[in-house]
Amino acid sequence: MMGGQKGGDMQGDPVMPAWNGRLSDREIEDAIAWFQAPWPVDVYDRWRRANAQPALPKG
Repeated sequence: MMGGQKGGDMQGDPVMPAWNGRLSDREIEDAIAWFQAPWPVDVYDRWRRANAQPALPKG
């Protein structure tokens, strides 16, 4: 999950407040899902690819 408990920044500028101690991980995920629900499929697919976690190296 990007941001969430720790907040977020873009090139050192804060763009999202931290929610540590205010919302659970599940509540944060539910809020994100609520905002994404009306997104067209192509927009969601681009967001998902942009936020994909890189695979961990084996070994």
